[in-house]
Amino acid sequence: MAHQPTSLETLFWRATIELMTSETLPTGTVLSERYRIDAFLAEGGMALVYRAHDLRLERDVAIKIVKDEFANSGDYLTAFLNEAKLAARVNHPNLVNVFDQGVDGDFDYLVMELVEGKTLRDILGKFGQIESGRALDVVASVLAGLSALHRAGIIHRDVKPENIILANDGRIKVTDFGLAKPTSSTQVAGSPLLGTVAYISPEALRGSIVDSRSDVYAVGIVLYELLTGQQPFTGEDSKAVARAHLQETMPAPSSSNPRVPTVVDDLVLKAAAKEPSNRFESAGAMLIELKVVAGGSQTDNQTRVIQNQTEAFDNKTELISAPDINELEDQPKPNRRFVIWLSATIAAVLIGLGAGLWFGVGPGALITVPDLVHLTAAEATSATELLPIKIVTVDENSDAPIGTVTHTDPVAGSYLLRDATLKVYLSIGPKMNTVPDLHGKNLIEATAVLRQANFWIGKTSEAFNDSPLGTVYDYTGSDGTVLADGSTIDLKISLGPIPVVKGISLELARATLTAAGLNVGKVLYAYSDSVAKGQVISLVPVSAEVVKGGAVDLTVSKGTDKVIMPKVVGETISASKFALEQLGLKVIVDTNQLTSRWGIAKVKSASAAAGATLRIGDSVTIVSH
Repeated sequence: MAHQPTSLETLFWRATIELMTSETLPTGTVLSERYRIDAFLAEGGMALVYRAHDLRLERDVAIKIVKDEFANSGDYLTAFLNEAKLAARVNHPNLVNVFDQGVDGDFDYLVMELVEGKTLRDILGKFGQIESGRALDVVASVLAGLSALHRAGIIHRDVKPENIILANDGRIKVTDFGLAKPTSSTQVAGSPLLGTVAYISPEALRGSIVDSRSDVYAVGIVLYELLTGQQPFTGEDSKAVARAHLQETMPAPSSSNPRVPTVVDDLVLKAAAKEPSNRFESAGAMLIELKVVAGGSQTDNQTRVIQNQTEAFDNKTELISAPDINELEDQPKPNRRFVIWLSATIAAVLIGLGAGLWFGVGPGALITVPDLVHLTAAEATSATELLPIKIVTVDENSDAPIGTVTHTDPVAGSYLLRDATLKVYLSIGPKMNTVPDLHGKNLIEATAVLRQANFWIGKTSEAFNDSPLGTVYDYTGSDGTVLADGSTIDLKISLGPIPVVKGISLELARATLTAAGLNVGKVLYAYSDSVAKGQVISLVPVSAEVVKGGAVDLTVSKGTDKVIMPKVVGETISASKFALEQLGLKVIVDTNQLTSRWGIAKVKSASAAAGATLRIGDSVTIVSH
């Protein structure tokens, strides 16, 4: 039988990691030759999250990397891989999708859908509470995503505002499957459990069987918090909050916010019932009921900003030892009901008196930020001129057309108080930069220099060049052209010089060039005074840039074309003519003798003296008169 703790001091212990000990990866790092790290986004208890770019599919993704201190933990790595497997089983628009899982050296990572926006916790921190209709809309999307999980036989086990993302494009996503488990994997009595104490179900605290109804309980707590701006169970520490989950009656949202309709109260109370059998069977069942409630509840569709009274808990996921249920449930219950009822009554009266003026036309009125993106400055001014807010324009470099709105702060769909300031960012075109000098740098050095200058590596090609092997000899912008910030820079990397084959035989030259990855094209022959016959005189590339597999033409020596003028004076015309022609000279005979007498008649003189140096093809005149 599992050991049971004997005092409240031993019932709970935290495993929240307070400080990051892992160094973040530098931008430009590429994992598995596919995922390029672009920016650090966030830190969780056990992992770091980055914005990255999938170089193969050309899309932005989120990369979740295990922290160094957990990289050697077999249990955590198993849980990390389990997160990928469970998430990959379900594909739903209200769930953050997991695309891939991999290992690169010491880095274990998940590749997930990149969702840009704010968490529900951010929204609560800014606005406190949300009107019933909008709260139901948010929870409907959450339930739709959880319903897909439940149908696949998976429970999330850590539903909370921090794990619900409101994307900039309006989508609502449930994320973080780090604690998810198949419904067939149940809690063992007495074993530690992971969860966020403000949203954990009573049966999980008792160590009982946990199923989809535990997620429904957490959704009920989240909906209560959206409606009231506070959590239903609070206390000095996590033990006190857990005890409240087990002992205290779930309050109706309308006790803190009288504007909540009764049907919404009933929905919350059923979802967060102490006994699982009294709750909705699954997220899908609750979603069906919620749609009925949303259709019948009458609200003024107005977000309300009040002071957030939630106790100062950090809402981090905790590791909780299985509690001694008797110790928790036998604690004396302070008689606070009258005080709570009186406080709620006074608050309701005050809110009822002041809410109409404050939130309607008074300084508390909320203005919805319009979508101004892609509008010109004039169009944006026209769209906001009647709004009771201040507009401040800010110029920024952007790829958007010059003079158009790139984004606003806060973003479209957010809320501003009357007379608050809306920043409108206008494009002044991309920032232009000169590409830094990359000549002579290797690929790693060039990449680092380009990233520092806010450029990206583009295509790389290799060719033979007089620059040292492996260094950059040319690149986009090497001529000093100014390029837009963030442009891709193509690099040309040297394969080293083409091998020198001058002065070696044709056969050896062929072998040398083939070994270097080159082909021999045409072979030409020419005379040379300096290169011996049969040896290469010169090499000429077929194209301006020679790549591996490219061709070169060779010129091979036929030897020298110099000849020495022999002695012909006194020799017969026929003998002299034959001797000169054998040397490759052109012979001109100047004589009055018949050709029949050339074998007898003697040469009297010649245009070139005996011993003179001539070239093959030169003309020599012999005279016989």
